[in-house]
Amino acid sequence: MHLAICLDDINVVKRKINQGFNINQQDTQGSPLCIAAQRENVEMLKTLLDLGAEVNLPVTSGEHGSALVAACRGSKVSSLKALLLHGADVDMQLAHGEYGSALTAASGEGTVATSSSLLDAGASINMVVTSGHYGSALAAASYMNEPDVVKLLIQRGAEVGLELENGKFPYALAAAISSKKLESVAALLEAGVDPNTPFSRGDYGDAISMAIQLKNRPLTRLLIKHGAALHPLAAD
Repeated sequence: MHLAICLDDINVVKRKINQGFNINQQDTQGSPLCIAAQRENVEMLKTLLDLGAEVNLPVTSGEHGSALVAACRGSKVSSLKALLLHGADVDMQLAHGEYGSALTAASGEGTVATSSSLLDAGASINMVVTSGHYGSALAAASYMNEPDVVKLLIQRGAEVGLELENGKFPYALAAAISSKKLESVAALLEAGVDPNTPFSRGDYGDAISMAIQLKNRPLTRLLIKHGAALHPLAAD
């Protein structure tokens, strides 16, 4: 089945389903719908959905966690919009995959257009995800993506100081510092994030300690410019 999807052979896909193939069957690549979404074959996507593919099927194998996440990674906007038209849940929490939600995936690996499409469809911009590496869409964008996505999320209402219980980082600011993304750190600071907020978990006590221990002078200077207080030992 997956080979037929990769070859864009709709007739073979229909024949296999008519012969009893489970359209929601998963393997190491995920589900048939995930593969079609990633390939951005909208005709194939619609065919699978019309034949009974579950648009909100939790995918427990492969990399994505859902077909919507598969569309978000790599910014397959046509696939994303087709899935949304068929009722994809923009806020579904996912137990499998790197991101935990569609918006987190879009913010981490997609483009401004991908994240915008989900937000326009009602995605909760400040949803704290319960699995994955990043904890929130803003943290994923701050660590993984370009500053334009970080700025979009801020413009659309992302809470820059949101504390995260899950993922690698306690705050989006920690994610941006960890990845040494100067422009993303600047965007967070300019939006009002407090550089002196203690980190509730992790290896560093706060933003300035993190920047200094990472030996990143531009980030350290930027944080000080926005009011970060140097600790006595750090100042030496």
